[in-house]
Amino acid sequence: MNYGKDIYLSYNTRVQDYDNHVGQGISTTLVYNNINISYLINPAYNLNLSVGYTNRQLTSDTDNQSTSYFYVGLRTSLRNIYYDF
Repeated sequence: MNYGKDIYLSYNTRVQDYDNHVGQGISTTLVYNNINISYLINPAYNLNLSVGYTNRQLTSDTDNQSTSYFYVGLRTSLRNIYYDF
């Protein structure tokens, strides 16, 4: 049965052709949590160091998934602020 969750399933395996409505199908709960801490290292270049944690949990009658990961990032905003005129 194709409820539209998996894009690789055949279109011909759908549940029904008519009388479809929003919210039908398998009831699913998705929880997404993200924590991010950032520290400004150099204000002149807007250089930031970021550390974070992400957790994603999906629960339904047919599937249970849990994904967690930590990440570290370094970002900046380089721009030309020198004007020669």
